[in-house]
Amino acid sequence: MDLVNIVIFLKPNAVPVRDFLILDDGKGPYIGEWDTEKLGTKPTDAELSAAEQPAALAQAKVAKIAELTAACEAAITGGFESNALGTTHHYPSSATDQVNLMGRVTKSLLPTFPSGGTVSFTCVLPANKADSVWPRVDHTAAQIQQVGDDGEAWIDAQQLQLRALLAQVDAIDDKTGQVSDINAIQWSNGTP
Repeated sequence: MDLVNIVIFLKPNAVPVRDFLILDDGKGPYIGEWDTEKLGTKPTDAELSAAEQPAALAQAKVAKIAELTAACEAAITGGFESNALGTTHHYPSSATDQVNLMGRVTKSLLPTFPSGGTVSFTCVLPANKADSVWPRVDHTAAQIQQVGDDGEAWIDAQQLQLRALLAQVDAIDDKTGQVSDINAIQWSNGTP
């Protein structure tokens, strides 16, 4: 853990270079400049040493939260699978795809939607996910509604996983927890 982060942990409003300056004389880093007017008393070596583990833990928590949030977003927008067409198909789920799917589902629910009518939506067999162009496939009202339900279930499952993992991060005690405890918390990729 570097001294800058330890100081920021102890003094969250401190701005490096402006409020304090870390120097290194070859024997190790030390606080060379300190704005006592803005920050109060400069921390002692003992205070800095005592704050090293909690500061590292706090930094690891912030990094883990960002990592888990990014993994959740990637899972949500990475597509999902549905058996609405009778066999498993993979559906895209970027933000634009989600809006388009909602539009198709809404259209299928309107009283003006013709009986036996279809809407087309992009999907592909799972084995062909790597193809650069996916076909648009016709779906009945019931099929597109099932795709919408399956997409929502996929998104909900990812968000529930994120909440559970963030709760695990939060539950790690700031005084006795270890960075290794945080690093052990991992995103689990489901089958999209």
